[in-house]
Amino acid sequence: MRKPIPIACALLATAPMALQGAAFTSGNLLISYNETLYEYTTGGTQVQAIPIGANPSESNRAVALDLAGNAVIFDGTFSPVLVVYDPVLNSSSTYSETNWSVSNNLTHGGIAVYGNLIYATDMNTSGKVESGLLRFDSGNSYASTRFFDGTDYVSVTMEQDGVLYGLQGDYTTLDKYRPSTLASLGQVTLAQEVRKLGIGPSGDFFGVSFSGVIYRFNSSGSEVDSLNLGGTCSSLAVRGDGTIAVAFNSSTIAMTTEALGTPATFSAPSSASSPFLHFVSTPLPAELDAFNVE
Repeated sequence: MRKPIPIACALLATAPMALQGAAFTSGNLLISYNETLYEYTTGGTQVQAIPIGANPSESNRAVALDLAGNAVIFDGTFSPVLVVYDPVLNSSSTYSETNWSVSNNLTHGGIAVYGNLIYATDMNTSGKVESGLLRFDSGNSYASTRFFDGTDYVSVTMEQDGVLYGLQGDYTTLDKYRPSTLASLGQVTLAQEVRKLGIGPSGDFFGVSFSGVIYRFNSSGSEVDSLNLGGTCSSLAVRGDGTIAVAFNSSTIAMTTEALGTPATFSAPSSASSPFLHFVSTPLPAELDAFNVE
């Protein structure tokens, strides 16, 4: 059953702080856009703001954390770079892949971490026809390897069930892979189109559409519930306790739970356009490769 909820409800106050050089706090929300990485509490308080600046004419598209607590950022469109940012040293490094690109749609682009492996989406664009998933190996100078050339992925996520999920460009086909080998674990067809998704502690999928509807799907992809927030959405993140964050192009961040109740909202800086979200948590180490995926 779809529940329409006006996005203007339950506005939370924001108290900006421009701090740098501090480790990210578990449970907080990373907001990535416009060559800046922000850390916020889920109550809407800004903790730190970090200029990235690796691709000044581009936009950050996605962010995740590696095992060392560094932010790994998908930065750019037709010639993106992988940015690895150390929040304690306040330093960053960049890595590239010659034929890497993504279409000029600010809901496209994803990044996921498993052990020392970093996965990023790739798409067939003008002049760069390669596609699939790119895997950067931080244990081997971030050397990159391409998989599944011929398939456009708009999003990729590594979830706590031990599975790597790749969302194809039709917005409904979800491929499941073993993260260490990329052996197929099957495929799920979602009942509704979504641009970003995650898995809650219940095991259900949660995805957000471009038009601002959060959908809840069971493990087979059938729609269980929905919440219509209204407005144009760019990103969604699910925390381990079931907290769900959704980003709007208007710079509004909405917070709800697996129950899809009335959201609380706060505003990121007004310059935000199509921000990407990630909750601060420890990614799965490589030794948990077989966790719950047999």
